[in-house]
Amino acid sequence: MSDTNSFVECARGVLPILDEVVSLHSPERIMHNIVEQLVKNIHCKTCAIVQINQTTDILEISNFHNLSWKFCKDYRKQIISPVMRNLIWQNEPIHIPNYAKATHLAEELKMENDFVSCIAVQLSANQQPLGFLYLDSDKANHFSEKMQYLIQMYARIISMCIFNERMTEKLKRLQLEDSESGAMRYEQFYPRMQELFHRSHRLHESLSVILIDIAHYGGIIQTYGLDVAKELLQQFVVLMKNNLRPYDPITRFGADKFLIVLQATNCDIAYKVTQRINLLFKTAEFTEQKLKLAVTIGVANYPENCVTLNGLINAAKHALLESKRHQEKGGIAMSEGKFD
Repeated sequence: MSDTNSFVECARGVLPILDEVVSLHSPERIMHNIVEQLVKNIHCKTCAIVQINQTTDILEISNFHNLSWKFCKDYRKQIISPVMRNLIWQNEPIHIPNYAKATHLAEELKMENDFVSCIAVQLSANQQPLGFLYLDSDKANHFSEKMQYLIQMYARIISMCIFNERMTEKLKRLQLEDSESGAMRYEQFYPRMQELFHRSHRLHESLSVILIDIAHYGGIIQTYGLDVAKELLQQFVVLMKNNLRPYDPITRFGADKFLIVLQATNCDIAYKVTQRINLLFKTAEFTEQKLKLAVTIGVANYPENCVTLNGLINAAKHALLESKRHQEKGGIAMSEGKFD
């Protein structure tokens, strides 16, 4: 087949993928299609898209061909060696035409299976390294100079997909989270709370809410500024999330208040949770200034304190006021009576 025909066949496979990329379709499906088309065009034995985990900075395989699930699941590499650093940070591709003539380098790059030749090229977007694309073959000198141009094109398409996916996820988080604290936005939280309340009513389960007030928050802003106050809120929310169940949502409920829903939780358990939360602030320190926080907490329960969702929130507000009146008792108050 001539170079022109090869290029035409490649373009026919790539154009539908580009349509999917610009349409922001399922990233997982797009990556699968890219790997499938890449293997078809390059005639490689193994293909792996290796990404840098944004949280741990560890290399992980996200998409692959001719590798086992176990290998990909267990694959975790730090960017330590000079070769790997140069590949990912300096955009220096690694090309091994023949394994036998570069054994040490080949072993460092090798995936699960033996190969004769291989290539790895950087993945990046906006000068930010994202990982690398790995290909290998059973043939020596398989990755010709012309083929390397084709591989670079695929690497750029993959980079664009990864970048789009990360930006989309970031936008989703911004829509779900309060920008200052990282807690769920109330616009997202309230519908979720409605679902949980109706579920509790339907299944005759308890549902508790905790309303937390950060004492002297305005004074923290005046003394240390908005940036420190914002950092404090973010660390506060992280501390709460780390000490709550993953499925118990937390939202910002005013400048210095947070509302937590405890699913299938009765009054006694809810009170124990608030005691644990209260104890956290005896030792916790926030921001570089090592600020200590005092909190007051109100707790309310369905069906003990209300018959409606609005009644549950009103009961929590009333309990918080009682807590502020009796801070010498530990800053926690359980709601009493029924609220509408």
